Amino acid sequence: MVFGQTTEKDSIDTGTTTLIPIGEDVYAVSPNFAGAAGALILNDKGNIVVDSHGSPASARALVAAVETISDQPIRYVINTHWHVDHHSGNAAYKQAYGNDVIFISHDLTRADIPGKGTDQFRQVATYRTRHVKAANDVLDAAVDAHDRPLTESQKAAIERFRDEQEEFAQREEPDFVLADLTFSKSITLHGGPSTVEVFFLHPAHTRSDAIVYLRDQQILMIGDLLTKPILWSWSSYPTGYIATLKELEKLSIRKIVIGHGGPVLNGTSYMTLVRQFLEAAVAFASESHAAGLDEQAAIEAASGSPIEDFRRRFVTEEQNEMFDQMVGWTLSRAYLEIAESNQP
Repeated sequence: MVFGQTTEKDSIDTGTTTLIPIGEDVYAVSPNFAGAAGALILNDKGNIVVDSHGSPASARALVAAVETISDQPIRYVINTHWHVDHHSGNAAYKQAYGNDVIFISHDLTRADIPGKGTDQFRQVATYRTRHVKAANDVLDAAVDAHDRPLTESQKAAIERFRDEQEEFAQREEPDFVLADLTFSKSITLHGGPSTVEVFFLHPAHTRSDAIVYLRDQQILMIGDLLTKPILWSWSSYPTGYIATLKELEKLSIRKIVIGHGGPVLNGTSYMTLVRQFLEAAVAFASESHAAGLDEQAAIEAASGSPIEDFRRRFVTEEQNEMFDQMVGWTLSRAYLEIAESNQP
């Protein structure tokens, strides 16, 4: 593989997990069934995983994949935020490596997982069963995402995932593994070939998003700070989101691993688009509030505002409902910020 270039043939598809090379010993990780995308950083001090997907079954699939390309164990798992599709796989790493694996998150992410994470785990129970069906559908079709026949090893991996995911889907309560090591501003993992910077800027997608940056390779890993085709802004902090993206745009960035819909972006053009949308939404919310509109009235009026100019920059006609949902979420959170700022 030529450094900095990624093609389909370079990717490693185990049947349950796809590893996409994006730099020297760096991979974007796309689970084929359950959970958000993440990243794998091969390191001479022990390998590093960014986000552990939506279930132990997906995480175990990555553990198996890593063993085919590295003789180093996974030593660090970084959870970018409290949403369950980014940390529910932690238990699989604990099972595989015991106390030799260290989990890292922001202080507030660790604090939010037991309460907010448990509530979300209960709310998304039906999604866990969908991943079982998706695995069965692929086994029935006997081809991968590129219509290539499944190999015997891929079939076996998918069957293992399906069986493990079926057990996970039946759980009524989560078994979360929380961070061993937390930070408030930043932490740096030293090793080779890359030094790994982990830092927090402002409340954005959640109140405590961890950002991972490989400065020498100009690779950014940001969880759900960016998602496509829309932002999942239902738990966001729009003003801090804008400030965060502005600061990130100043970095030298060649590749970005995002939580959903990528998993890899080239450069910062989408990041800039997202920031501009958020600026328009916050400005409209402020103007609407000053004019006496309540939250629902502002959401209904958004279709005639400058926010509408962004619709086709995010979605197709078939995805209009998704854009409207993003607008509703964002304006609702902007109104919440206004209310909190007006409190004595």
